[in-house]
Formats: sequence, structure tokens, C-alpha cells
Amino acid sequence: MTTFHAYQASLGTKQPISSTSVAAAKAVTATIELARMANEFGAVGLNLQADHLIVLDLDHKDGNDGVQYLQKAGLTPPLQTYFEQTANGSYHFFYRLPANLTLKTPKINLFPGVDLLTEAVIIAPSQGYKQGDVDLFTKPIQELPMAFLNDLLAKTDLELTDLKAVAPLKPWTTGALLTALQQGFTTITDFKPLVAQLALLVTQQAIAPTVAKAALNWAAHEPNFDWQQALPENW
Repeated sequence: MTTFHAYQASLGTKQPISSTSVAAAKAVTATIELARMANEFGAVGLNLQADHLIVLDLDHKDGNDGVQYLQKAGLTPPLQTYFEQTANGSYHFFYRLPANLTLKTPKINLFPGVDLLTEAVIIAPSQGYKQGDVDLFTKPIQELPMAFLNDLLAKTDLELTDLKAVAPLKPWTTGALLTALQQGFTTITDFKPLVAQLALLVTQQAIAPTVAKAALNWAAHEPNFDWQQALPENW
């Protein structure tokens, strides 16, 4: 039986009805339960962290078109997953996070009209929200491919501090870390791919943020730097 954790929210503000609503989200197993919750205040949301989910939010408002932006960037999101259309005409695509990845930043702004929602999200049958081809409890939610996440980050100016992992760090050996970092980055001419690779390693709890920042700082001052020297002395 598929179970999700839902909370009541105000339709006008899209905010939980209380400060504890998201944390106290109720386990639900059918769309009719979501409808009952939405009826009272107009909206219902999902606690994404409780269900280990992430939402790709593609806006279509204020002159921003998330789908068009991804296309121009040469990115094709995996669409064979559950999705919804929001009250303002945007689209939410739902994915399961890889087992070893946990993000606690509530919202990650990637591009104009493209966000990753990691904490909570308003869903159908809230007023104005529409389910995709089938309902939440029928359509399988696919795992977000790490390759696509890596491609997303490589196209952004995302700072390392925007991604925060909550699981304990699992330090690598110097050799293993060096091998990972050197994939395509022996000479640094474009820092975006480097930031993306380091950010991904941080989210996977493979390296500490301080190590990633040390590598970036060194690269910024010396484009042809020695990766070994970019690591702390005790690694």
C-alpha cells in the first residue's frame, strides 16, 4: 500500500495552517483522504522530506518558462513520473531521492522558472491544482537520476552552501577523492562543471564542504593547480 504524509494548508497563502503542520503530517493512503483534508482550508500539501521526495518545479509565469529554459540549456528532465499542474499553470514533477541523498534546503533556485522543492509542496486536490494522467496513488514516482541532477548543477551558478546534506560525512581516501575530482577537470577554464561536481560530492556525503571550498579556492587562484595540493594536509 502506497503511503504519503500530508498536511493541511491555507489556499490563499499556500502556507501550513500551523507551524507544526508539516512536521506532524498525517499518513494517507488514498486520494479521498487528501480531498477531505483540502476541503476545510482549501489546500493540502505533502511533507517531501518525510517521504524522501523531491519536486522539479517548472514555472510558467512572470515571463519565465521553466520548460523552455531547460530546452535552451540542452536539458531534458525525465518525465515518466507523477506530475501535477499548479493553479498558476506551472508543472510539478515528483521524484524519489536516491537512497544516499538527503537535502534539507527547502527550495533550491536553479534557473529563472526552474526550482527544486525539497521540504513541502501544495498538491491536488487543492483548489486549482490538477493531477496528471493518473492520481498520486496510482502513478509510480520514479527515482531522480543522479546524472540528470549533475547535469542540472553543471548549468547553474549554484554555490556549494546551497546544498546541505544531513547524513554524517563519509570521508574518502585521498586517492579516491582525487580520482573523482579529476574527471574532466585537469585544467580549469570553466568553473561551473567544477562547482557542480564538488556540490554533488558534498550532497553524497563523500567530502566535507570545507574540502570542496578548499579545492575551489585553490582553482580560483591557480587554474593549472595540483589537485593533491588542494586537499587538506591530513587527508
